[in-house]
Amino acid sequence: MSGLRSPLVLFLLLTVLQAFSLSTAFTLVGRCATNGVGKTALLAKGAESASSDLARSSSSTSAANKDEPSKSKSANERPSPRTVAALALIQTDMAVLKGSSRRRNRNKNNQKPTSRPRKPKLPLATLETNVHYLTMDPRDRAFCRLLVTTVERRRGQLVKILDSLKRKKTTANKTTFNPLSKQNIVTEAVLQLGAAQLLFIDNVKPYAAIKETVDVMRQIPKTPVAEPRVKFVNAILRQLDRNLKKGEKNHDDEGNDSPTPGLQAMLDLAPPQENISPWLYKAWSTQWGDEMARELLDAAMKQAPTYISVKASGGPPEQQLQRREEICEAVGGGRLLPHGSIALPTKRSGGGVGQVKQIPLFEDGVWWVQDASAAVPALALYDALVNPPTAAEATPIDPSSLHVADICASPGGKSAQLLDMGFARPVSLVESSEFRCKRLRSNLERLGYTSPEDYVLHVVDAKEWKPEDLLDGILLDVPCSATGTASKRPDVLYGRTEESVTELMQLQRSLAEASIENCLKDDGGMLAYVTCSTLQQESEDQIQYLLQKYHGSLELVKINPNAVPGFENAITEQEGWLRIMPGCTKLSFSCDGFFVALLKKTGPITTTPKKDE
Repeated sequence: MSGLRSPLVLFLLLTVLQAFSLSTAFTLVGRCATNGVGKTALLAKGAESASSDLARSSSSTSAANKDEPSKSKSANERPSPRTVAALALIQTDMAVLKGSSRRRNRNKNNQKPTSRPRKPKLPLATLETNVHYLTMDPRDRAFCRLLVTTVERRRGQLVKILDSLKRKKTTANKTTFNPLSKQNIVTEAVLQLGAAQLLFIDNVKPYAAIKETVDVMRQIPKTPVAEPRVKFVNAILRQLDRNLKKGEKNHDDEGNDSPTPGLQAMLDLAPPQENISPWLYKAWSTQWGDEMARELLDAAMKQAPTYISVKASGGPPEQQLQRREEICEAVGGGRLLPHGSIALPTKRSGGGVGQVKQIPLFEDGVWWVQDASAAVPALALYDALVNPPTAAEATPIDPSSLHVADICASPGGKSAQLLDMGFARPVSLVESSEFRCKRLRSNLERLGYTSPEDYVLHVVDAKEWKPEDLLDGILLDVPCSATGTASKRPDVLYGRTEESVTELMQLQRSLAEASIENCLKDDGGMLAYVTCSTLQQESEDQIQYLLQKYHGSLELVKINPNAVPGFENAITEQEGWLRIMPGCTKLSFSCDGFFVALLKKTGPITTTPKKDE
C-alpha cells in the first residue's frame, strides 16, 4: 500500500470530510489521485475548506436563531470610530511624507519640478471620503470627527507633551525609532489620538480611551505594527493617565471644576500657543493686543456651531419669520439669530458632509450651510444698494433693476443670497477654478437656481473679466489666509506663512483694482470687499490702500447697523466697516471672523501716484 492510492487512506479521508462537504472532498481526492499530491497538502486543503464551510454553517445557524441578535460578517468587520479617525490622520501624514520624499529626491538629483506640488488633503477632507465614516451611525460619526478635529487643533500641545513622556521611556528602554518609517507614522498618530482623548475630550473613560486606541494599532491595514510598539504606546498612554490623575480637582465659587494639578502641569508644559505659528500669534498680539490674541486662540480651540441660511419664500416679513421658526423646529431645535441665520443644535453640528445631508429639508433645497458671519456681507451690500444713504433718494430702489456680481463665488452661499434677494436676472458669478465651479453649480441646482435663467457663470480669472454692461454692485470675497475660520479649519493656525500672506495680499489688491476699474459703474457702483481673515494687512490696510490709490473716485460707505441686526457692535464707529472677531464678547453668539467694507465709486477713475518707499 503506497501513499494516497491506498483504499484505506481514501476511506478515512472521505469519512472525515463528509461532515463538511462531500462535493469538496470528492473533488480534492480526485485531483490528488490524478496528480499524486501528498497527504499533508490534501489535509491542509481539506481543513481550509472545512473551516470555511463550518464558518458559513455557523453564521447561518446564528442568523436563523431568532432568540439571539444576528451579526453579519460585514458588521463585525466594520472599523470603530477610533480606527477610522486614526486612518484619516495616518493617510494624511503618509501623503506629506511621500511629498517630502519626492522633493528630497528631486533636490538630490538637481531636477526641476515638472508641475506645481499638489497640496496633501487635510485629515478632515480625508475622513470625509472614507466610506465607513459616511455610513456610520450619526453619534459615531460625530465622535469620529471630534477625534480628528481635536488632534488637528491640539497637535502642537500633543506633540510636546508626548515627546516629554517618550524621552523618559525611550531613554529607560534604550528604544530608538526611525521617524520616517510607516510604523512610526502609525505610532505617532495613535499616540496623539489617545492623548487627545485623555487631555481634551470630556466624557471619555480613560480605560476605554487607552485600550481601544491601542487596539487600533492591530487593525491598520497594510501596515503591520510590531508588538513592542503596541506595548510602547500602551505604556505611554498609561503613564499620561497616571500623571493627569495626580492631585484632586478644585472647585471655584461657582462650582466649576478646575484642572487637576497633573493636568495643569501638562498645560503649563504645553500651552495653547504651541498650536499656532509664532509669527501669526505675534501678529495678533501686535495688531489687537495680548488679551484679544488669547481670545482668538481660545475660540480656535473650540468646535464652532453650524449655521444655515434659509431660502426666502416671498411674502411679508411676518411670514418669513414664521417660516424660519418652523425650520428651527424641523431641524430639531435650531436657534434663530436676529439677521436670519439659524444655529443648528449641538447634536446636528460638527457631523460633516454625511450628517448635513441627513438634516430635514436638505434635499428640498430650503436652506444651505453658511456661517452666521458669512451671511452678513450680502446683507450689507443689499442695504447700501437698495437704501442708499442720500437724502435725494429716500424711497427704496427696486432690486430687480440692479445688476450685481459675485466674484470668487464658490462654494455659492453668498451667490444664493444675491439670487434670493431679487436682483436683476441673470446674476453674474465669477470663479476661476473649474473644479470649484462644479461644487458651485451643484449647490445652486439643489436650491432650485439654474443657468442661464437665474445666473451666468463665468469660468475666468477675475482679474481679466469685464462684464458687457457695468454693474451696480459687486460682492468680492477675496482669497485670504482664512485665519477667522480656525475653529473649523485648524490647519490655518500652522499652515500659513508670512510669505504666503504677502502673496495673497498682492492677489487681493489685483482683484479689487480690476473690480473697481473694469466692472463698476462710475456713478455709484458699490463694492463689498470681504475677507475671513483676522489680519489687518489683508483687510483694513487694503481698504486704506484702495482709498489712497483712487482718491477722488472712491469713497468709504458706513454700513447701516439696521442692515445687520445682531452685529451692530461689530461696526467700527469711525470708519463704519464691520470687523467680526471669533470669540468676541461684543456678540451674543460664536461665529467665524470676518471683515466687510463698502466702497462706492463716485466718478471716473483717477489714480494717485504711489509714494516712493
